[in-house]
Amino acid sequence: MAAQLVDLHLHSTFSDGRYTPTMLVDEAVAKGISVIAITDHDSWNCMAEAREAAKRYGGRIRVLTGV
Repeated sequence: MAAQLVDLHLHSTFSDGRYTPTMLVDEAVAKGISVIAITDHDSWNCMAEAREAAKRYGGRIRVLTGV
């Protein structure tokens, strides 16, 4: 079984991050990361966009909610 790359601490533009949720998903896939958690401060508003972006990759990436 191959090791999976994960990043469990990302912030989007819905908080103090520089990248939109779609950009975070796209960049993670480009880098071979298969699980991300978007951990915006006091907000889950990014999750609909992030999950919609992840659908384009047909299961290659999983997006978790974190705050």
